[in-house]
Amino acid sequence: MTNIYILDFGNRIKIGKSNRPLQRIKTIENAAGEKVKQMFYLETESTKEKILQTYLQEYRTVGEYFTCSFDIAKFALQDILDGKIKIERKRKAEIKEPTRKYAKRKSNMAISYDRLWKLLIDKKLKKTDLKSMASLSPNTLAKLGKDEIVDMQSLLKICDALNCSLNDIVNYPQNVEAGE
Repeated sequence: MTNIYILDFGNRIKIGKSNRPLQRIKTIENAAGEKVKQMFYLETESTKEKILQTYLQEYRTVGEYFTCSFDIAKFALQDILDGKIKIERKRKAEIKEPTRKYAKRKSNMAISYDRLWKLLIDKKLKKTDLKSMASLSPNTLAKLGKDEIVDMQSLLKICDALNCSLNDIVNYPQNVEAGE
């Protein structure tokens, strides 16, 4: 058993685990240069931390930091402990093969975000502005820049932030054949 902690810094939270949470929190405060506004920790299985982080993945900014509210993280952890949220973790060996298949599949798809970049230019916005406005992760922004497939939720966040439709930001030519 270990302690899962949730720290609230106001504009972000940190989710982690430690056998000595109070000492860990002091270390984090010193490293971050800011004080924790509120904290919550609970002794439970260490695997619950990864389940919570995976469940809140869409809010991840970097490492163990997330942009969701402190209360959302607390309620999600409680739901995980109550068995309402279950995420099966795959071993690395099981993940490698599907990733290769996905990489092959995406190379056959001619998705272009040129419309998005033109829209940003028209609105006099930078990629970093888009990242902030739509709460996108750096990885998602990098995928967009390489015309790689991104999840629908990210695309919808962009549409909401720019007040536009999917057709305004994504181009998917239908005449592309799978072998090209």
